[in-house]
Amino acid sequence: HSAGDVASKLATSTISDFFRTLAGEDVTWPTHFDRTLSDEENRLLTSIGIANRRIFETSQATRSLAGMGTTVVGAHFSVKKKRMYVGHVGDSRAYRIREGQIQQLTRDHSLVNEPFPELSEAERAELPKNVITRALGMQDNVVVDLTSDEAKDGDLYLLCSDGLSGMLTDEVILTEVVRHRKDPGQPLTRKDLEDLCTSLVQRANEAGAQARAH
Repeated sequence: HSAGDVASKLATSTISDFFRTLAGEDVTWPTHFDRTLSDEENRLLTSIGIANRRIFETSQATRSLAGMGTTVVGAHFSVKKKRMYVGHVGDSRAYRIREGQIQQLTRDHSLVNEPFPELSEAERAELPKNVITRALGMQDNVVVDLTSDEAKDGDLYLLCSDGLSGMLTDEVILTEVVRHRKDPGQPLTRKDLEDLCTSLVQRANEAGAQARAH
């Protein structure tokens, strides 16, 4: 979307600020608290909702930023429940790598994933793959998809935008994780994680450069 870099920075800073605010004492919940959801889900839902409204209001107030938007994915781990909670809007994804296998935990909000019962398989194959149907900043409210996953020792969770998943297959991503995980029985160190992220970005950039060359 227009000014996507500005929108993405607003999203990440707003969500981070929200979680820091909740870490203080005597905090008043800023919006409706859904008692049918866990604390973690409420935090994700509210933080992403506030980010959406901030992006929308900024785009409305600044002509050069009109129509800006971004996708988002966030995760919140509960040590007590040993569950990973994930919230997302758009085609930014969350993956779980476990025991040498990779699984996508989110479902892209994209045109190709929309139900079109009147279309044949051949017609669906012709739909553009890069058109998203939901994003932050498009309206003053947004629907956030929430999911949770029972975490196990050794699990690795990867959050990324389509800048990564659109350039690398799940198999290539998994190969990079395995290559950097020297001891499958031990968690990755901070340096291992930083090296892995750097390597994934580099491979995505290389794949993008090759695609443009073709």
